[in-house]
Amino acid sequence: MSVDTRSTVIIFFINGINSLIGWSAVLAAFDYFAGSFADFNVYSFLPVPVFMAYLVTGVIFHIVSTKFRYVQIIVVGNMTMFVSLIAILIVSITLEQTTVGYVLMLICGFFIGFGLNLSQLTFYAMINYLSQDVVSKYTVGTAVSGLSITCLRALITLIYGVEDSSTIPIIIYFAIALAFNLMDMMLNIYFCFSDVYK
Repeated sequence: MSVDTRSTVIIFFINGINSLIGWSAVLAAFDYFAGSFADFNVYSFLPVPVFMAYLVTGVIFHIVSTKFRYVQIIVVGNMTMFVSLIAILIVSITLEQTTVGYVLMLICGFFIGFGLNLSQLTFYAMINYLSQDVVSKYTVGTAVSGLSITCLRALITLIYGVEDSSTIPIIIYFAIALAFNLMDMMLNIYFCFSDVYK
């Protein structure tokens, strides 16, 4: 395996992690969001705008992918998710127990789903041109994403306890998701402008 092929496998492993880690961080923080908006039904309604965004991106992706380069779509998707994750965290801290905060949280949920699925669909489009090994590592990355956040949540629950209302665990989940998001975006810019992809 060449150096370039090895780097491609690593990049798509990280793409796999990034494709789910934003939503995994939100899922890990569901009880926190439910506490921040105790008068509203977070568990039933927060997933709705996320999956509506999935539907929207699924419908428009073909049009978008014919007008823009894959690297541009990934950057827009990752940046949308990055900003939305920060926004949902800020909203849950500063506007807790308010209708405005709850509505803004749902809007953030839509944009998290939009950005996440835009990047994810682009990754799927790109792996069609790559080896089975790359596809395999991408799939493993998606599994690692969910598993790592679940293990981290178990560890943090052991440290802070189930009833803890501290924002520190939530900030940890989101910081990890944001770090992977930025790293993934940089790696894809490198990949899309490298000789491997051309």
